[in-house]
Amino acid sequence: MILKDFNKILVIVSSKGHNAEKTKRIISKEFNKYIDTSKYDILLTENEDSVRNNSINFAKNNTNSLLIVVGGDGSISEAVNAIADEDIYFGFLPYGTGNDFARTVYPKMKLKDIIKGFNNISIKDTDLIKVNDEFSVNATSFGFESIVLEKSLQVKKYLGKFNKLSILLGVIFSLNKIKPYTYCYDIKFDNGKVVKGCTKKIISAICNGKFYGTGYMPAPYAEINDGCIDVNVVEYLGPLKLLSLMNKYKSDKHLNLGISHNYRVVSGSIQSIEGPMIANNDGNIRYYTNLNFEIVPNKLKLAIFNPNN
Repeated sequence: MILKDFNKILVIVSSKGHNAEKTKRIISKEFNKYIDTSKYDILLTENEDSVRNNSINFAKNNTNSLLIVVGGDGSISEAVNAIADEDIYFGFLPYGTGNDFARTVYPKMKLKDIIKGFNNISIKDTDLIKVNDEFSVNATSFGFESIVLEKSLQVKKYLGKFNKLSILLGVIFSLNKIKPYTYCYDIKFDNGKVVKGCTKKIISAICNGKFYGTGYMPAPYAEINDGCIDVNVVEYLGPLKLLSLMNKYKSDKHLNLGISHNYRVVSGSIQSIEGPMIANNDGNIRYYTNLNFEIVPNKLKLAIFNPNN
């Protein structure tokens, strides 16, 4: 598909990113090569509800149209949850701190490169994970990684242009909070087998994409359109062994250690034994005591920009 194939295009740029105005001008300049200015609008977010509200309004009033979000995993998740039940195409440009979903969709590609593919668009019917009453686009996790995220969000606002250090600092400041989570589970595997039990784990990740936590790879073999969820669980480790694991957690090497296990599932439920668990749903902090999840195949019409084709 090309840009002219869409009735209307709305681009929402997160104002949290550096040089949002400059990014808006770059996108507009590229659009103008292919379509008239009346065909598209580019908005900068004004408050924390901008992505959600503008996505809802656009999706309800424009058929055969394209919504593009320029932001991080949290902004992508907000927009997808707003339009999930509408007949609309969705695209995104990575513009956040982590950009973990982009690592799966656009491996090793930078924003400036993806923009060059605006007029060469492929559509991939993409799965979503329903987690309680919302969709997860990339991953939902709980355990040590979620504690790190919460701490990194707390320090990020003080780092300015060095905000990419927030995850590293989150790890350092959270090492004294390492503990296993105790929960019971009821899981249905992709082969139809159902397994029930209770366990203690330090990390549990329910994944659609491959990455989370700014480049860590709990699900190296996950695909966003295979009709399955990749679940990763990690046994309890002390601080030193956990630091050693983290280096291997950026590739598939952690799966060879005997303490990190991956499973392909289609649905499940998790019940915390010790009260609410802090969790990370696409970069957004959540607290779950009871968590129900299932794969929803081909729920999202994902527009992918292809600069090299």
